Amino acid sequence: MRPGGTTPFRVTALLTSWGREASEAVPELLAALPSHPLPLTKALVAVCPPGRRAEVADALRERTATGPADERFAAARALHELTGDHGPLLPLLAERLAGSAGGGGGPTS
Repeated sequence: MRPGGTTPFRVTALLTSWGREASEAVPELLAALPSHPLPLTKALVAVCPPGRRAEVADALRERTATGPADERFAAARALHELTGDHGPLLPLLAERLAGSAGGGGGPTS
């Protein structure tokens, strides 16, 4: 999976459709997460088995603190979906709302 290509999005669509049946892919998805955070956050939530939830949550939580705003937001949304933890999501949502209220409208870095 090369940065900028469509492969991560295709893999995400495929794994998401398989759900937990694709749970064996979690280690590879975690390894690729820094390179492809936008599509892989969704795939991780879809395939994560209960026994790996803490490990995946830790990786997502780490991604909420680094990188561009859209990547941090995607990780925070995935973390919330996986665990119900809204702590990292709320400040990022407030940041987005403040940006759109000021006429920016787009994500900030």
